[in-house]
Amino acid sequence: MEAAVESGERIAQAIIKNDFYLHELMS
Repeated sequence: MEAAVESGERIAQAIIKNDFYLHELMS
């Protein structure tokens, strides 16, 4: 259970970083 939550957080952080990176590219 903990491992799933940890990987979920890691995925969420990766998505946030990707989104931020895309916004930086667009501006």
